[in-house]
Amino acid sequence: MVDHIPSLPWEELASNFTYIRANPAAKGITDLFPQALPTLPEDLNSFILTLTQKLKHDSSLERSKYAETYDAPDEEEVLIDDETVREITPFFRRLHKYHPQHRLSDNRWPNGIADDNPGCRHPAEVRCRCLIPYEERKVKALTRTHEYNTCFEFWMVNGMGFRGWEIVRTLLVHGKMEPLLRLCKCPFVDSIGQFPSWWDVGSCVCEGPDGAMSLLYEKTAMSFICLQLLRHHPQIQQRDNPEVDYRLTRMYQHTVRHVTKDEGISDLPNIAHRDFYGIGDQQFFTTDPQPRDKERWVHLNTERFQFEPHYPEGLITFDELLNFEVEAAYRPHGSDVAFVQNLLYARRLPTELVDEVLDLAEYQPGRRLKVAHDPLHPGNSEELDKYLEECWAVMVRCEVFAAEFDEEISWIAVFARAFRELLPSLRLHTKPGMVRSDDGWVEDVAIFV
Repeated sequence: MVDHIPSLPWEELASNFTYIRANPAAKGITDLFPQALPTLPEDLNSFILTLTQKLKHDSSLERSKYAETYDAPDEEEVLIDDETVREITPFFRRLHKYHPQHRLSDNRWPNGIADDNPGCRHPAEVRCRCLIPYEERKVKALTRTHEYNTCFEFWMVNGMGFRGWEIVRTLLVHGKMEPLLRLCKCPFVDSIGQFPSWWDVGSCVCEGPDGAMSLLYEKTAMSFICLQLLRHHPQIQQRDNPEVDYRLTRMYQHTVRHVTKDEGISDLPNIAHRDFYGIGDQQFFTTDPQPRDKERWVHLNTERFQFEPHYPEGLITFDELLNFEVEAAYRPHGSDVAFVQNLLYARRLPTELVDEVLDLAEYQPGRRLKVAHDPLHPGNSEELDKYLEECWAVMVRCEVFAAEFDEEISWIAVFARAFRELLPSLRLHTKPGMVRSDDGWVEDVAIFV
């Protein structure tokens, strides 16, 4: 299991950028801007290559922990045991809840899930309503063929197949690699078989690959790079400086919004990031995002917010960003929930009633950070380390899994794209009106890799 953060020269890279706060008199944003150093392009390209090599190295180490080869499993073999189902159930229930179409894909769950039931043994003919039915743990269920579908027919044609693919991806996120490595040895899972057909899946031709695997590892890469750059930036490390707040940067605000927003046909790429950043479901939207208070933000050209370059990241406070599209609900930490539980226990309420009260109030842990919305706060350092380890582990597992059936991930392109999206001044083409908030011009820095 991958359980470390790779050692890389983040401090050296971060020192190439300067934190500049927005000046109301200029049209710029609060962000990190590249210093006019002739070595920056070379340094950045070298860093991306080093990052890619490190990922490849750790992926090789991770793969070496398992058998070199596996025999192809029989299509009737149950590949997921009860303990694994029990472990992945809370995560998978959230995926199932995200799309009502999941419940209608074979009319098995039209009225919801009857029971999590990790010990399900119902035969196929029963068509039970357990979250992960016994029949859905078999090889044949996890390797259904993706079929072509026209517009609005994805769930009817590919609903159950996609649900099986979601179970496969859930296993990957939870580090259950051996079942996946065994699945890859099935004769019909290869470079032109089932898994490659799901890898870039889309709900229809019009929508593009809105269920693609790339959404998982690209969002993870962006969050990982953003937090590492900010964490090691010399100005941001000086937390006693009131003029420097990384949460005001366009870079950080874009990351939080991008990795948590509703996007595509699956919530799987977003869940871990929402839990870490403390962002609720449907807090940010992909399709036509609009401010809930248009009059307040009319000066920001609200009619064009649906276009990424015009979203006011780096122009507003982080609290304003959280409440920009919809009002942000309070999301308690686990310690907050425990405190309320103890208050109810002190009233001598039975455990069953306490649980019922909390369920009715929907008062459940909604964030991992003890100090809300400040991942770089010293009180959050342990949780930040865990999250960064998980991000790295997910990318490593994606590489291991893809390589097993000859799917190539261009990590150089993934990381270069993340840097360009995080730092607009690194784009190859000039962004109109891109000036520093101190009125200084930002010269484009080309990424050559």
